[in-house]
Amino acid sequence: MEGGIRQTYYEILGVAVDSSAEQIRRAYHKLAKIWHPDRWTKDPFRSGEAKRRFQQIQEAYSGKDLFRLCFEVFWFLSDD
Repeated sequence: MEGGIRQTYYEILGVAVDSSAEQIRRAYHKLAKIWHPDRWTKDPFRSGEAKRRFQQIQEAYSGKDLFRLCFEVFWFLSDD
């Protein structure tokens, strides 16, 4: 959460709201490889940031299905 503005799971993963499950999975794996904390052990300054970002990425990926369902329900209900 930067500057008091909460990012959506899609923004964290860098994908569009209408992305397929495969696109979301690929984005997750790409970001997880970049920000995995084990890659940053030699740089203690960036290690904390890597841990935080990796946790965000994991949360976004694990919550994507619930978030998508809520979004679709909201979209359906607001269409009236």
